Amino acid sequence: MLDALRAAPATPAFEHGARIVTRGEPLELIRRLTDALREAGLGPGRAVAVRTEVTPEAFAAHMAAHVLGCRVVGIRPGYPPGQLEHVLGMGVDAVVVDPATAMPRLLRAGTPLSLGPVPGATDLLARRHVRPDCHQVKQIGQIGRAMRVRQDIRHMRVATGRRSSRRGPMTWRC
Repeated sequence: MLDALRAAPATPAFEHGARIVTRGEPLELIRRLTDALREAGLGPGRAVAVRTEVTPEAFAAHMAAHVLGCRVVGIRPGYPPGQLEHVLGMGVDAVVVDPATAMPRLLRAGTPLSLGPVPGATDLLARRHVRPDCHQVKQIGQIGRAMRVRQDIRHMRVATGRRSSRRGPMTWRC
């Protein structure tokens, strides 16, 4: 699936209402959500329940969980209470919801994660996630030669907080 998205990033992948989403958009979103889910403690063998509306963002979240090696279960609307309890009682580590599908029982089942603002859940789309393999590129000296410095997230946060305006331009590249 990821190869198909990469092969033609400008080709439409989804029509969601009046919105046309190219293949490159969910590919980038899958990358961001993979980082966000990893940051939330998910990884190989962890169980993720997904109860969202059908959107490109929901597709990306589902794919991101698979990329991490998670066990993914989709919870369709209208599950009878007994069936919902059975699915959620099977060791779910996290539940992904969106504002339209969030309900208290889902948010109590595991770590609550959301695709949009939901009280009591971490919004995976709201935060800008910095990848741990990013590196700092800083223009230095009069000749403008770039210097590459590898840092982890903790060091990047410290470095950006202490940055002086007298230094040359600085960017982050992943």
